[in-house]
Amino acid sequence: MKIIYAKNGEKVEEGGRVHNPDYYDKPIKGAESVLIYGCYPKIVADYEALGVKPKTLKSSIKSLSVKLEVGITPELQKVIDDAKAECEKVVAENTQLKADLEASRAEFETRTKELGTQLEDVSQELVVVKGEHTAFLNDVEAMHARINELQPKTTEAKAKK
Repeated sequence: MKIIYAKNGEKVEEGGRVHNPDYYDKPIKGAESVLIYGCYPKIVADYEALGVKPKTLKSSIKSLSVKLEVGITPELQKVIDDAKAECEKVVAENTQLKADLEASRAEFETRTKELGTQLEDVSQELVVVKGEHTAFLNDVEAMHARINELQPKTTEAKAKK
């Protein structure tokens, strides 16, 4: 079996099992011949240890360098400037919104504390009034005294009519 190691396997025009050398971890047992495109000393050493003499070739992949110069056109510069101005505007608005939110949060917390205090006061008053009412309902003499207090007023109100 022929084993070929090449980074660009689809460019190999020979028959055999093609493997990418970047993913090499161990030699393939049963290899009769090994062809390696590029310089991979570990692959060579591993196959020589198995008694197979690999053949190495220079890689057929050529590097390509490109020098590219790009200028900024006035139209592109205007788009960049407009985008930058818009970003600055959004940042300013965001900062203002954060300040407004913090002020609202502080006002909310203050008002909540005030309402909580008022609620506690009303609750305490309600407990006192409820206690007085319960005590009044349980005191028959106090109820008679109150009835007597109200009767002359009721009689006077009927007389005026």
